[in-house]
Amino acid sequence: MLSVCARASEVSVASIIDLDKKLNILKSEIFIAENDSEERYTNLSLYYIKNKSWIKSLQSISPNDIDTSAEYKNYNNILYGISLQGVENRNQALKFYNKVQRSSIYYATAQLNASLLYFHDGHVNKALNKLNKLLSDSSVNLNYRIKNRILLVLGYLYFKNDKFNESRMIFRKIPVGSIYFNRAIIGAALAANQTKDYSASENVLLFLQKNMTYDLAVDESYILLAYTYETQMDFNRAAIAYEKAISHYSKRVKSLNKLLYENKRLNIDEVINKHIFVVSSNQIDLLEKLPHRFFDNYSQSKQLLIKISGLVDKDNKMHKRASVLVGDYRKIITPLLVDQLMIRKNILLDYINQCRYRLATSKDRSSAFR
Repeated sequence: MLSVCARASEVSVASIIDLDKKLNILKSEIFIAENDSEERYTNLSLYYIKNKSWIKSLQSISPNDIDTSAEYKNYNNILYGISLQGVENRNQALKFYNKVQRSSIYYATAQLNASLLYFHDGHVNKALNKLNKLLSDSSVNLNYRIKNRILLVLGYLYFKNDKFNESRMIFRKIPVGSIYFNRAIIGAALAANQTKDYSASENVLLFLQKNMTYDLAVDESYILLAYTYETQMDFNRAAIAYEKAISHYSKRVKSLNKLLYENKRLNIDEVINKHIFVVSSNQIDLLEKLPHRFFDNYSQSKQLLIKISGLVDKDNKMHKRASVLVGDYRKIITPLLVDQLMIRKNILLDYINQCRYRLATSKDRSSAFR
């Protein structure tokens, strides 16, 4: 059994909504403005979508509600489109994505979703053109995050369509500070391999390996670098790189086992962008599991506890409530982190097996060339 925590079960939507309510009550009690009420109403559908409970999410959204603001309708249209897509009703999903107004802050997200639908339905050029037009249109509201996400998707769509030079050019546009940068590096390396620009692939992968915080892209760089040498039929260097990769993955698995089975508690060292958690050098993004709003609220609960701590004694009832609230958020986050760390460990074990096989074949082929 795991020492730090049990594995995560399906997150209870009702329990999280209850946490939101408790947070808003505490905020109002110390004269901090409550969140916009319309935004709060989207919670239910957001959590159902993350749980892939498509029927429940469809039932909880009112896309034709005439008593809401235009922007709230735009947001609901995206949520409804995602839910329809979940039940394989792609044509209707596309109609709702296209209902989002051009002036909306959600327009770019809707168009990105529509582009992916086109691509998966075989309309490749239509998808690529739509994304390129989106990036070049100065009238569209593109924030830093959505722009880089569009670039990442566009780069991989070019790659899947065998347009490797275009793919590399797009990946290069994602800046170092972006949360998508490491994935863009992997994409650029894969595209460089396809165009036989092996030195470029090697350089970016070695750059990625200098990272001391491990997301999946950093771990992938070790096996991919070895494969780059193997592709060049440089089997000696490939064998050395596979041995290095096996050593790296073995150390990582050992570290994860210690973290999962020996520690009494899972400590979060850092939180990036509110939803990326660094746990003993392992970088875990939970945004696929819970909506951004949950992590906004978790961050606010921690800030609230700090604020209350400066106003009252720790024995004060309000302080205790705030402390319990932060703990309740952590009770949801920790099992999800455990799940993701277990998944990461299994991926690394699979990489070890792949590397061992490739190492053996590289040594055999190296001997044959002597």
